[in-house]
Amino acid sequence: MYNRWAWFEGGLLAAAAPFLLFPEIMPLATAVSLLFVIFIWLRPLPPHPFNLPLLLFAFMLGVGVLVTADPDLTVQSFATLLLGLTIWRCLVRHVDNWVQWRLALALFGLLGAGYMLLGVLTTDWLLKIAVIETVLAYLPQRVVDLPGRTAGTHPNMLAAATLPYFTLLPLLIYVWGWRQRNWHNGLLLVLGWLLVTAVLLLTQSRSAYMAAVVASLILLLGAVGLLSASRQKYLMLGGIALVLLLGAIGAREVGWGTMQSFWDDPRQQTSLGSAASLGFRQEVWRWSTVAIGDFPFTGVGLGSYSHVLRRFYPVAVTPDYVISHAHNQYLQTALDVGLPGLIAYLALIMTAFGLVWRIVRLDWQLRPFALGLAGGLVAYLIFGLTDAVPFGAKPSLLYWYLLGLIATLPRAAARQL
Repeated sequence: MYNRWAWFEGGLLAAAAPFLLFPEIMPLATAVSLLFVIFIWLRPLPPHPFNLPLLLFAFMLGVGVLVTADPDLTVQSFATLLLGLTIWRCLVRHVDNWVQWRLALALFGLLGAGYMLLGVLTTDWLLKIAVIETVLAYLPQRVVDLPGRTAGTHPNMLAAATLPYFTLLPLLIYVWGWRQRNWHNGLLLVLGWLLVTAVLLLTQSRSAYMAAVVASLILLLGAVGLLSASRQKYLMLGGIALVLLLGAIGAREVGWGTMQSFWDDPRQQTSLGSAASLGFRQEVWRWSTVAIGDFPFTGVGLGSYSHVLRRFYPVAVTPDYVISHAHNQYLQTALDVGLPGLIAYLALIMTAFGLVWRIVRLDWQLRPFALGLAGGLVAYLIFGLTDAVPFGAKPSLLYWYLLGLIATLPRAAARQL
């Protein structure tokens, strides 16, 4: 019965996914797909630490849908977010042993590969860094168009899709390559990590660069901290200290003025300077904070931020520039689902870290997997300080999937590798 339900719900979800990702293409098919997903949710979830914060988040999601003044935008965000939540739900409902968890992890890898391939083919590449411009000159601009969209994929969204794999793959290389002495698997995983890194570099997303570096350092420090006192541990700590010292020296030699100009990116000027600059972000953050103060409990309506901001607030940004999100994940969440929704969202993330910490302390065999997934979540949180992956953005599915893998990891911990 379990296998039949898993395949049945998985089939329904796979059939509904294209119409939920692109709801504006075939509205009738989208409505039927929403019914499929609602049917999946009729079966109760097993007891789980995520259930209570998820219930509050779902309630505030309903509030965000009801208060919207822009239903066309809300439907798009709601469909994508519901798809992400249902992916998480299917993982929690059906993955309960190590074999199934490894299969779910493999599907996560395939999903990421598909995202990155589609992203490379649909991205409108930006010109920011001279060295990378040379490489981009050999790449075609936006080979295909996504259904229902006139603009291509933004490089920052493509960068966000690479972050969980950037931190996870090195840990998989360690487990399935180095620790098991399987050089064939190790080589394939190294190749995969190099491709992910190449895509990340091509996006020229400074928020993603910062997130990748800081998350990697935190992950490395956490892994070293778990080692018992040994020569290897002290050598690794010395190496980390050396890297930090060289980074500080390099930053000093480059100069803060050069680094500021790199961030400001003068090639994309607006009335506040660059559309990627701190000045632009500070203006958006300012009015986003005001909007949260005006709509603290309900938010401005799921997915309707871009219209509401222009409708009610005198943002000093060129009128023809589309401000699609708040450039901060936490502000954006509060704007979509209110402050109670933000609290529930943060509670989900804290619950995930709690589960990771339990695995890290109790199961040394699964520790690398837990650390790799946690590293992707940390990178996402850091990325969210200066950018955002709105709930309606396609890469948001990867982070719900990531939460699903973390939620089911304790069950895998009951099995031997």
